[in-house]
Amino acid sequence: MFTALIAESVEKGLMQEEGNVLRSSDHEIRFSQEQEKKIDSLLKDMKRAGVSTPSVKESQQYLGEDLYYALIDLSRLRQLNADVVYEQDQFAEIETRVIEFLRQNGEIDAAQARDLLQTSRKYAIAILEHLDNIKVTRRVGDVRVLV
Repeated sequence: MFTALIAESVEKGLMQEEGNVLRSSDHEIRFSQEQEKKIDSLLKDMKRAGVSTPSVKESQQYLGEDLYYALIDLSRLRQLNADVVYEQDQFAEIETRVIEFLRQNGEIDAAQARDLLQTSRKYAIAILEHLDNIKVTRRVGDVRVLV
């Protein structure tokens, strides 16, 4: 019954679904100027750092947990594991690079991912495991292949 009610509310434009979030159609999240400055600063730091971005803990400490999780919920940040987080577009670029490598080579291991992305093993493993979790790749022994 609840699912039908939600579906009807979305169909009539009373509610909007955004991933796991359901909200009123007229609801909009607005950040303060101070919050926007912090967000912009963190995103610039992430871009500057390349694949080796600030950790989840560092990002949470800088932004504050509430703001950090708001950005996760809004899909502006993508947390891969307990340590690694990326700005959404930054992760999309990384994902594209790994997919292109896989299309050309058929498989990728952690060392190849590390070299491809010019990062440490920590980040390479986090990226490969996340791609497994979202069903882009599948682990076969020590390598990943496209699903």
